[in-house]
Order: sequence, then structure tokens, then C-alpha cells
Amino acid sequence: SLSNAVLVIRNQSKRVITITGDVSLPDDLDAELDASEINSYRVEGINFSGKLTVNGGATLELQKVEAGTADVPTFSSDEPVVMATDCLFGVLTAGGPVQLDSCTVRDQAFLTAVNAVDCILMEMIGSDISGVLEYSRYPASAPLDATAMTIEDCTTLAPDFFSDEVKLAARSVLTPGTDVAIYQGASDGGEMGYFHHGRVGQPVRLGGDYVANPLSLPADGGYPLQDLVFEADVKVLSGMLRLRRCAIPGLEILTALSTDIDENDIPSLDARDSLFSDLSVLAGLVRLEYCTVMQTASCQRLQASDCIFAGAISDGGPGEPESGCLRYSRVPADLDGSTLFVCSDDSCTNTSKTPEFMRFYYCSDPSHEPRLAAFGEAGFGVLDRFTPEAIRFGAEDGAEMGAHHHNYYSLKLEAVVDKLDEFLPVGIEPVLIMDRRLLRIPPEIKNTSNGESS
Repeated sequence: SLSNAVLVIRNQSKRVITITGDVSLPDDLDAELDASEINSYRVEGINFSGKLTVNGGATLELQKVEAGTADVPTFSSDEPVVMATDCLFGVLTAGGPVQLDSCTVRDQAFLTAVNAVDCILMEMIGSDISGVLEYSRYPASAPLDATAMTIEDCTTLAPDFFSDEVKLAARSVLTPGTDVAIYQGASDGGEMGYFHHGRVGQPVRLGGDYVANPLSLPADGGYPLQDLVFEADVKVLSGMLRLRRCAIPGLEILTALSTDIDENDIPSLDARDSLFSDLSVLAGLVRLEYCTVMQTASCQRLQASDCIFAGAISDGGPGEPESGCLRYSRVPADLDGSTLFVCSDDSCTNTSKTPEFMRFYYCSDPSHEPRLAAFGEAGFGVLDRFTPEAIRFGAEDGAEMGAHHHNYYSLKLEAVVDKLDEFLPVGIEPVLIMDRRLLRIPPEIKNTSNGESS
């Protein structure tokens, strides 16, 4: 849209839209637009894998944007030529002042002046850079103008990223080894940079081989890993692993923490709202809340609440974990339970009923037969509505057990049925039928007029 000489380019969907290749404004605009009338561009919710360039003396305003390179050569001595909020850049180049809020410049920032808050700037290039830096990370070698730069509550410590990743967002995720001054250094006590406001609803996928290159973590867990999907198995050599809304196909932990100075148990794994195919912890305590283990869980000590163990629970051999407690969870029917919990028919909060997981039509299946989602695909580990109510509503708060508890899928479906029931005539019962074709790519439609497909 074009309004008051500001061209707005906005992603109004909840999906991630990525534009490949380089984009130059106004050259790549609709020819019907008069670019000479545009003095500012506003882009929201779009990722640019290549270079985004703004010409013609216009300024650029960005919100929730990723760009491999952003180049705004517009000259200005006082007014900002780039204003960005919740943005991630590989390289940022500006011919005038920039204003950044909750942004990360992963590689180089070519600047003349900057006002930044809650940001991570890895390398600043220029001469006598002026402005204001607040609650941000900047390089100690930055060429700042000491008389014209104000610095408050900042740090020059180097953040630790998953830097072997290819994608810009993936290699900009902080590792647990990052200093607390960065992951709790923002103005509100949160992490600095692009992920200052979190990744809820848009998790980042991490590649890499974390078995050949295992993780060594701080003893206290450090920065908790949140809203991440690991595409391959993970091995942890030492320290505590803290997970929040994460998915890992196979997790092996060799840590064996015992107790702290107050003799409290320190878990080797502390996971919440997380999803695993296989889980193996050599010796330490495993503490799980709202988690799903699709296959085998092996550990010596286990504390679990509101979880789904779809497969076996063992000590790594033929036996069961030596101690622990399970509550409000789905457990295998053959679990003896004598070492884990005391359960009678009147007081048991657990169930051994079998969970049913959603089956979808995926276009990768030539037969178009419904199948379970593979790990990492949309829908993996989601309970079907045919799952027994002891699981769908068996958590302590009445919601579903397992990794998708925080999404409240089962309660939302039940709420729709209850709402429909209020408005339907007596004797008519509402039934929800799930459309399992939602994950299929729509078929090509041939335009008979020109023979092209779309």
C-alpha cells in the first residue's frame, strides 16, 4: 500500500515468507507506482535471504525482518535512515544514523551513527561513530567517538552462537555457554538481540552434527534452550541441559550431577514442553514436565509430571530406573513401578492407555495414504481426538499430557464442540472431523488459455 509517501510491504499471515535473491527498491516495484513520490519504505514480517537495497534517497523502516544484507546508502546527518525493531541482519550498511531496537547484526555493521537498545552488534565499522548504546553488546574495538557516544548498561563480552549453522537465524541462536550479561542483559532482564522477544510460535531449526561435536554445558545450565528444533541427534558431555519447548530426535546425556550445597538434586536434564524420539541419560537425574518421549526413555533417576511415555522406560538395560516419581503421566502398561512411584486404584493419577497420534496426508507419500508425521514435520507428536480422555485431559490442570500441553489442542477442540452444542437444536450432536489433507501441497492448476501451470 502507498500512503503519505510511505510504501508499506507487510506480511499479514502467520507464516514465514522468505524472498530469495537480491531485492532493490524501487527497481523491483510494480511499474505502475511512481517511485519518485516514495520517501520511505516500511517492511514487516518478511525475510530476505539475499541483499535488500534501498535507493533514491529513501529511508527504511523494518519490523520483524531478517536480511542477509541491508544496504541503505541514503545520506543524512541527523535523521535516521534505518529504523529497525526485532530484526536480524548479516551485514548492515547505512549512509546516515540508524535506530535499532532488539536487533542483531551478526557480521558487520557499517555505521556513521547509531542509537541502539537491547541489541547485539558483533562488528562495527566506520570512523568516530556517535550516538547512544543502551543495554546492548558492542565490540570493544568499535571505532566510537568518545565525546559523542553515550554508553549505558552495555557489555563488550563476546556472545557464543551456534555458529556452524548455514541459515542466518540458526547461527544467531545463543548457546548455553553465553555469558549471563548477554542472555539476561536487556532492559527488561531478557536476552539481547533479535530473539529478545522470544521464538514462541516460530521455532528455529538447528542443523549441525552434535554427536560428532557434542555439547559441553555450564554446570548450572546457563542460557536455557528455547523454541528450537534439532534436525539430528544431540549428545551432551557435561553440565546441565535446560530445554523449553524444544524438539530433539535422539538425546544422549553423559552428565552425572549429584547435589548442590543444600543437598538438593541437580538434574542433568531439566525439560519442559519438549519432544523426544529417544532419551538416554547415563547417571544423572531427569526432570520432565509436559514432555513426550515417543520411543525409549533410559535413565537412572526420573521425575516426571504431565508427560507421555509412548514407549518403554528403563535404566538402560532390562531393569527400571532406580528411583523417582511419575505423576499425571502416560506410562507403559508393563512398567512395574515399584522403584518409581506408589500407585493404587484409588489414588493413581497415571494411565497406561495407548495414545493415538494424528495421521496426515503428506504429498511425499505416492500412495497418498495417511501416515504419522516424521520427526521435525508439522504435526509430529500431536494427539488425535480418538486418544483416550485419560491422556487428552489427564494433566493436573485438566489439559492434555505431553509436549503440546502448552498449545491446549484438546481443550480447544472440546471448547468448539461445547460452543456448537449451545446453539444447536435439542437432539443434534456436533461432531468435529479433522481435515487430514491440510499438509498436502495443492495440485497444479493448468491455465488452458496459455498452457501454463500454476
